[in-house]
Amino acid sequence: MADFSRRARGEIKRFVRKAKYDSTHPEPTGPGTAIVWQQKRLRFINDAGLGTIPAGGVFVPTRIDISESGQPTIHAGRAEDFPVLIACINSIVAVESTKEGYCSLATDFPVKAAYDGGVEIGDMCGVPPDEYTLQYGYPGFRCWGFSEDDFLMAVRDSHVPPYWGVLDVDLEEGGEAQVSIWITDFESGEGVDSEIDVTAYDWLMAPVEGAVEEEEEEEEDLDKICAGSKVKIELFGDGYWYVTNSACDDAECEEDEPEE
Repeated sequence: MADFSRRARGEIKRFVRKAKYDSTHPEPTGPGTAIVWQQKRLRFINDAGLGTIPAGGVFVPTRIDISESGQPTIHAGRAEDFPVLIACINSIVAVESTKEGYCSLATDFPVKAAYDGGVEIGDMCGVPPDEYTLQYGYPGFRCWGFSEDDFLMAVRDSHVPPYWGVLDVDLEEGGEAQVSIWITDFESGEGVDSEIDVTAYDWLMAPVEGAVEEEEEEEEDLDKICAGSKVKIELFGDGYWYVTNSACDDAECEEDEPEE
């Protein structure tokens, strides 16, 4: 079972920071002053019970075990959260369930990754929940190019843009609600349901501490955003999604309420 305890998350974060340092401070690998950094291969176990991880598949580390000799072993899982903030890339050999393989940690250097078409150089792409391939419109990576053996060359992009979505239920002032995220379809350029739901918290309606209230207000403040409304959500530094804009008019909610 995946270990998502505070200790496990801390170990993963420390490992990621060290990997980033190692990637930017390489050791010389040959004579002369030229430095050639070889992408590190890390051992992992596909023990999440989620089927085969394809060649170049993107997965999340659920736990990292460090041996007495200091060698890490990563336990692989499929993405469940949105967005995926820490990711590993499988080698060019598919790894069946319960088997071992080798991967690289996705940091700031190009890696070969499996993708689901519809991505061009410079595009943002990422791995949806319960998937192993990069897809257009999801955050996490940028397309750097393509390899001759039909992989996408991806670089890690920690920027998570705002998204528009649709409220599944009413969002009360200071409350929380499920939001269906919409992304841009590569072919049509139109918004489509990503089939990803996230919990978003009210930031738009919540009162600001220390703000001076006006004695007379021309309009009543919005105290509810009704289900089915389009909302803009942003990922804040605390790791939670917040509703920061809405196309909802509170009067519309009142009109939809049945008369007694």
